[in-house]
Amino acid sequence: MRRTHLCIALFALASVLLVSAPTYASAAQNGIKEIGHDCEQDTIINSPGDSNGAIVKTDDGHIWLIDEVDRIDSQLWLTGDDVIVCWTAYSYEGTTTVMATIYNGEDKDDARLLQ
Repeated sequence: MRRTHLCIALFALASVLLVSAPTYASAAQNGIKEIGHDCEQDTIINSPGDSNGAIVKTDDGHIWLIDEVDRIDSQLWLTGDDVIVCWTAYSYEGTTTVMATIYNGEDKDDARLLQ
């Protein structure tokens, strides 16, 4: 069951990356450099609905702030749901920015993270 959810989440991630490929190319042309990328599997340990979907705590100790536009989905997530958190770090003129997304394999939704 977990393998199925992981495959679904990875497929969703691949779809996003394929659609976003031109964005990465144009970012590089503008001096934005990708300096790291990773995905990690985790488990939700709080009920995001208690915060109207704004806060998700995961088993590894992270506390994630969900983007307002995605809280309609994340408020339905449950304690014990398996998630995959993917992040990419970018550098531009000495400033580093991290963009992250959390994928919920239980209900096949994703949400942008504000950390």
